[in-house]
Amino acid sequence: MNASHGPEFPYGTATLRYRLVAGQVDLAPLHVLASRCTVWRQWEVTFSVLGASHAVTLARGEKQLTELLACTIGGEGLTPIVEIDAMQAMTLRASAQGLACTITLIPFSLEENSELASKFETDCQLHVEYPTSLYRATPYTWIGWRVTAEALSVETLHTYPEENRAVRSSTVYRED
Repeated sequence: MNASHGPEFPYGTATLRYRLVAGQVDLAPLHVLASRCTVWRQWEVTFSVLGASHAVTLARGEKQLTELLACTIGGEGLTPIVEIDAMQAMTLRASAQGLACTITLIPFSLEENSELASKFETDCQLHVEYPTSLYRATPYTWIGWRVTAEALSVETLHTYPEENRAVRSSTVYRED
């Protein structure tokens, strides 16, 4: 699914942060451009492309866990379980709300592959291009996900052509 939306939003790798937040997160200030939902092990999962990147929200009853990879705008008031510079290559693990998460971040030069590393069914992808001038490559966010009985796997790709940079994230959620 492709979409192009609204006014240009400020973005860039200098302020790009990965956050994992337990509890409710208001995504409205981050400009939700497109979203899709699925269900995994009784968790309602929402994948959102934001004006400043992406969010994955898992909700079940009173429990909610949100992964945000976004520029720092709009993140005020959050108390993340994890908060890191998204342009640092790393793999880490975290647990919250009864979920174990394995998170991998891979920044790279846009001269390299600019597609999702894994193959996903067409209906398990969300691809949004951001507004840009006619003289630049178009930045985009691409989310792919796979649901199995054991795990929810989510991969994202965020491109920043003005900086010739991109970042790929991969998160695997499992119940504790």
